[in-house]
Amino acid sequence: MLKNKLRMLREKTGLTQKEFASKFNMSDARYNHYETGKREPDYDTLKSFADFFEVSTDFLLGRTDIDNSTIDEEFSELLNDPELLVAFKDISSLSENDKKEIINFIKFKKNNN
Repeated sequence: MLKNKLRMLREKTGLTQKEFASKFNMSDARYNHYETGKREPDYDTLKSFADFFEVSTDFLLGRTDIDNSTIDEEFSELLNDPELLVAFKDISSLSENDKKEIINFIKFKKNNN
């Protein structure tokens, strides 16, 4: 799972394996081993990749299919309602889990009205 996520995210940025590896001061061969599944990154490297792509380590590891950018985009779209904006004016303090629950609740309410 990790190898697929890394490749997908790297390609999304338009970087080659060599260009991506150089951003992390590692050889392109070492990074290639991550994308082919021959090697697993240590925790600090995994965290650095997650920070670079602005996703969670859980997303990279396949524990969730929702990346942070998807949550933030969807959350922002759902909060276009002025009443909701007032209620959630400081969304930066909400956890990703809180955002997911709010998104699900708003979707449920919209679908059942």
